[in-house]
Amino acid sequence: MVGIHEMYTSEMYDKLGFLACWLPNMKLALGDVGTLAGRRFERVTSLGELGVAFDVGEVSSRADLEYSSADKVETGLAVAAGAVGVGDGNLSVTFGDAGATLIQAAQCRWESVTNHPALERELQVQRLAGRWRPDWVVITKVLRTGPAAIMVSNVAGARVNLRLSAEALAGPLPLAHASAALMASSASGLAARVAVRGGATPFFGAMSFRRQVFGRARLRWRSGEAAEQGVPVAAELEDVGWERFVGEA
Repeated sequence: MVGIHEMYTSEMYDKLGFLACWLPNMKLALGDVGTLAGRRFERVTSLGELGVAFDVGEVSSRADLEYSSADKVETGLAVAAGAVGVGDGNLSVTFGDAGATLIQAAQCRWESVTNHPALERELQVQRLAGRWRPDWVVITKVLRTGPAAIMVSNVAGARVNLRLSAEALAGPLPLAHASAALMASSASGLAARVAVRGGATPFFGAMSFRRQVFGRARLRWRSGEAAEQGVPVAAELEDVGWERFVGEA
């Protein structure tokens, strides 16, 4: 049986093109090093702890993110009598299937490691010295959010009820901006619920050394430097996707 975490991480990758943290409240940072197994990142160390320097690019422009599983999430809104900002309102969210997801995140921006050829050369040194394991990946991209709300259903019919001000309900991303209220709201049937005002890092990108399937690998520096005779073979860094881990528990 497919687990909820597999449904969630697969949907985020297929629909948005992001590797997703499980649980979604997991905190990641550029340069974190660890393993990916069972659709989960397990931190082991970091580039900083290994003494490996890396460059960070300019942070992207901020943008809001809103996503819901197609035809699987319904929201209901009821506002009490009174002017906006005075009366109270109720917001309900109902999930039609296990693994259905609703995300609202404000002020999102990407942070990325740059100069990958230089990073590769540094990691080759670590690898040849026996300080870099073949199954390690390094986090090279992180989405940081502002106020955010992420909900993933565990069963069909999961439901969340919120009592919010009419002013909040009239604005954009009410779940994200009402994150403090979300923590105290009634909810049932959820596998994961993230509600943070200070932000989260729900999505990331990672790189690892390319796996060699057939024959003897040749060392290929991205800078074009040739491998010296007798040096143990290695492979280039490449972006990691979930398809690389098909069949792993």
